[in-house]
Amino acid sequence: MPRHAGRTTPGRSRTNRIWNRSLQLGEAIDTKKNWTRRRELIGPLLGATTTCDLVAANRAVTMDVGAPSLGLVRPTVTRVELLPGKDWSRTQLTKVERAAQGDLFTPPLNQLKPVPHRIRYHYHCESPSCDNGHKQEVLDWEVGSSGHAWQKIYGDLTGQKVLEKWESMVADTKDTYFFIGNQHQYRQSFSVLGVWWPKKT
Repeated sequence: MPRHAGRTTPGRSRTNRIWNRSLQLGEAIDTKKNWTRRRELIGPLLGATTTCDLVAANRAVTMDVGAPSLGLVRPTVTRVELLPGKDWSRTQLTKVERAAQGDLFTPPLNQLKPVPHRIRYHYHCESPSCDNGHKQEVLDWEVGSSGHAWQKIYGDLTGQKVLEKWESMVADTKDTYFFIGNQHQYRQSFSVLGVWWPKKT
């Protein structure tokens, strides 16, 4: 296990700063045999909570008190929405420019580009009280990466291809769960960080 240098954010008891020098490469966790190895590792987490429960837990405490910030929830998806990308805000642009700057020891990096397309899922979680459902944007880096890379292949059809990709992840043939998480500043607002989508068995 990597060592850490202690908690970094009040109210986020599971947030720690990793000591990079302690990291070591381990087993590659692939998706062979319908994600068998991955299921062995995270199986108990599948559907262990709901989006409604996570939101309620964060609403129930003040900012200085810890609350769950991550979950692996089973959705019933009602809509997959393609949204246009957004330009960087002034604050984001400053961070992007700073990250791309080189120094005496490292050359400058290519500056990150805003994502050309965004995906938002509309869904109900498994909570009995989930009447209004949830609308959450997908923050997975692959959405932006696909949007940029596929532009060379599909041109004006890139947005449609991105939409079809994320629609396929929630098809009736898939055993879909969402990895969701929040941000410290907006603890009641959760986003989809990634999708678990092996075939149903």
